[in-house]
Amino acid sequence: MKQEVLPFKVKKSSSKITPRAGLVLVDRIAKSLGVIGSLQRLLGHLKMRNRGYRADEKVMDLVRLLVAGGKALSDLKELRADKALMGSLNREAIMSCSTASEFLSQFDENDIQNLSQIVGDAASGTVLLSRRDTATMDADATFIQADKKNAQMSYHGETGYYPMLGFIAETQGCLLGEFRDGNASPASGALGFLKEMVNRLPVNIVRKRVRSDSAWFNHEVTDWCEEEGIEFAITGEMNIHMREVIRAIAEDKWEVFGEVHDEKVAESVYSFEHGSRACRVIVLREPMRQLPLFGDEYKYRAIITNMNWEKHRLVKWHRERATSENWIKELKGGFGLEDLPSNKFQSNSAYMQIVMLAYNLINALKVLSLPGEYSSCTIKTLRFRLINIAGLWVKHAREFFLKIAASTRIVKLVGMILKEPFKLCRT
Repeated sequence: MKQEVLPFKVKKSSSKITPRAGLVLVDRIAKSLGVIGSLQRLLGHLKMRNRGYRADEKVMDLVRLLVAGGKALSDLKELRADKALMGSLNREAIMSCSTASEFLSQFDENDIQNLSQIVGDAASGTVLLSRRDTATMDADATFIQADKKNAQMSYHGETGYYPMLGFIAETQGCLLGEFRDGNASPASGALGFLKEMVNRLPVNIVRKRVRSDSAWFNHEVTDWCEEEGIEFAITGEMNIHMREVIRAIAEDKWEVFGEVHDEKVAESVYSFEHGSRACRVIVLREPMRQLPLFGDEYKYRAIITNMNWEKHRLVKWHRERATSENWIKELKGGFGLEDLPSNKFQSNSAYMQIVMLAYNLINALKVLSLPGEYSSCTIKTLRFRLINIAGLWVKHAREFFLKIAASTRIVKLVGMILKEPFKLCRT
């Protein structure tokens, strides 16, 4: 069989060409949201020597790595070889893998808390600039499997970590993340986590709402929400008291829910044993697919709430909290949260905050700067369309230019964002 060879040869170019020209947008958004200044102010002490990289440069190097699609600290060598990228960032060099590892090992609990605050400020700043007055807080825990020396065994028999993550549904920003051992319970510290989320909301928020699964089903959360005027909808546990409430619902109170006629909905009132206030409870029931030998012939699900919405509307709204699983998936698969770099708990905790910062900066880019067609794009799609595009860094007549090899529309869009990043801000 005749073999054909492609009619060209491959050679190394001496031109300053980058395959990641879109990364300049991430830096522009970070500066506009005040992230760079906050990193310098709160983490500047982590620069151990007079020479070398500043703390904000190190954090942003990791952010760029994650946004560009790097999966390990060793991938920094690809950025270090990108002379055009360094030119566009006004940098002489990008930090090495060993420098990154050393940097992460310097973080103590106070440093991680400061970094977490910067992450939260990026998310709340996005809400503020988008001019919203309602914030729906969705919180959920996720398991990260990791064969690390200090990783703890989870309840399902794997070693790893069990961080808690809190999002603002209206903008999809990650407001708060807490790195936890694999044996941690999702229910532990629920009220403290919620309070910190609320404290991080911007001042323009008038209506505050929280949705959660049964991990936050406790009277401390509901009582505090009532006191603070926060609306909530929380999945209820099928405990003895809840079952008594459900059995007391008269048969004629059950209504058909949605298009599935065998799924019905009703409501009643539920009181915690030690709670100070009773809660409205919305109950869904559907026949068991297989008749049980003992117990009820129906499967029940309950939602406790202090909201006065019509029950069909409230159930559908509460179910929308499942969307947070997509945001967590984006953090883990899209930004590399599931690829933890260290055997040290504190280093991995700091790394998670940097992952969240990368996620929030891209989210701010989508919410505040890009046209609406980009709002549902994953980072994978954005890399293909906007981030990993070719650019040539040149100097001409004492001026520097980043010449982008893309459509005229993309070139204009990049130029507009660099000039006025929030001009396209949408409500």
